[in-house]
Amino acid sequence: MTVSRVTRRAARRRGGAGVRVGVWGLALLALSAAGATRGQVVRFAVVDAVTGATSQKALAEQMRAWIAKKGRLPTEKELKENGADFRRAWNAYRKLKGNVPAKPSGDDYRWASRMRDWVRAHDREPTQSERNKNSDMRRAWNAYQKVLRYERQAKELKDTHRRIEREEAAKRDLQKALAALKQKQYGSALRQLTALKKNANAKALQEDVKAALDEIDAAAKAELEKVTPLVAERKYREAMEAYGKVASAFAGTPTAKAATDARTKLQLDPAVIRELRRQRATALFASANAAYAKGAYLDALTFYEELATKFTDVPEVAGASTKLAAMRADKAIMAGVTAARREREIARLTAEANSFAANGLIDRCVATLRELVAKYPDTPEAAAARLRIKRFGEEP
Repeated sequence: MTVSRVTRRAARRRGGAGVRVGVWGLALLALSAAGATRGQVVRFAVVDAVTGATSQKALAEQMRAWIAKKGRLPTEKELKENGADFRRAWNAYRKLKGNVPAKPSGDDYRWASRMRDWVRAHDREPTQSERNKNSDMRRAWNAYQKVLRYERQAKELKDTHRRIEREEAAKRDLQKALAALKQKQYGSALRQLTALKKNANAKALQEDVKAALDEIDAAAKAELEKVTPLVAERKYREAMEAYGKVASAFAGTPTAKAATDARTKLQLDPAVIRELRRQRATALFASANAAYAKGAYLDALTFYEELATKFTDVPEVAGASTKLAAMRADKAIMAGVTAARREREIARLTAEANSFAANGLIDRCVATLRELVAKYPDTPEAAAARLRIKRFGEEP
């Protein structure tokens, strides 16, 4: 009787007269491998139409299709998460592909253990004549070889899984780096790409890594070129800050090193140092003049004093000494300066006392209030300070 006739009879017995089915009637994937998305469980449900038993060959075919569409073997995580049918399909695929033979039986392990003991005792494997000496020796040897082959190939498969997982991790790192690059987070992207460049599991990604690194280097060069006009315009302080930003943002690239070198060169150039002093002095002189014009004599006096002591070598601010002398000779101006200094000192001491009190440092608060009372006893602030000291239970 042929297989097809047996199948047709089985179908008729189940009430399906006239329905033609093959030996393996397949109820295919509950969720196809192509449609499976992250977080979904892939289930294989392949059943023999006649006996109800799962078809090992059909399961293996489904796993082969899954592998072809994914372009890789399943990971250990997928084997754990996708259910028993998925693992059965994987095992069927391995057996039919010859990747790993069937797991040795308990008897195989027991006989193999005897042969291991023999090998350890003699410090060698048995010769052909010794293996053929009797049936037990042959059986032990065959079991020993079977177990060794299984363990070796199982280890190879496990190593393959680990390699695949490491390669998948490298792909994820590349995607993170590219996302950071898209958002112009060059430092983060550069760190990840540099690590991938040295990663032995990212060999297949090196072209993408190189392209991303080239893109970062091009961006760094573009930023570096923006500094050139600042140097030409003698805006040395802004130029040095810009060089520092390029060196920090693109650390590890040749362009970052070039930016660091250019910044150092500016910092050590005597002509640049002189120009920066000149710029600082002229800016300070302008601030002093503006403060004097507004009647902010304390600020003006402070600025003129700094100019007269630190920038005597700058011709553009030579008038600072004259203005300083004129201010000191004016009694009305100096009276205003003294009053302004007193107000600032009182405000400073009051703020310090409040800060100490807010942080529970009562002893330091009281000490600061006493300093205010001692320096400025006739002011309203001193009277308020005395009341606060009494509230703390202390003598003013």
